[in-house]
Amino acid sequence: MSEANGTNPPRGWYPDTNANYERWWNGTAWTDATHLNAALSGFGNPESRRKMWPGVNSSARVARTLGMITYGLPFVSMVILILTIFAPHLGLVIIFVVTGVDVLLAVLTLVFAIIGLVRSPQLGASSLAGLMIVFAVGAMFLDGVLVFVAVVISNSVSGS
Repeated sequence: MSEANGTNPPRGWYPDTNANYERWWNGTAWTDATHLNAALSGFGNPESRRKMWPGVNSSARVARTLGMITYGLPFVSMVILILTIFAPHLGLVIIFVVTGVDVLLAVLTLVFAIIGLVRSPQLGASSLAGLMIVFAVGAMFLDGVLVFVAVVISNSVSGS
């Protein structure tokens, strides 16, 4: 794929030989990366949907996976929070461990999402990387709230 003047078109998703898919052009050659044609999948602007696909942006893919885990762990902690009522010290220890792991995963999510965001002009997935930054920050906020609530519950149950 080269222009008549000998220059290659910019990196990006282009229609594949199979009309239902798009294939990634890396600026010099076609890659094996394909996905459903944005115009055929779902509703809304196809370009907006492309920004959510990680495609060849491996950092955005890693951030998406870590971000989903990171955002889910505080909800696991909420269930464990009930344990603090019946076994305050054990519940508190488990909450600290789960939230500690979650904060570590959130930091990793932030790192990969920022790298993915930096790489997004060339590789795409800018919206996905930005969303994972929001997920990681939100998860850390929830973790802080959960630790605070767990400490308050543990102190009130132990003190009575």
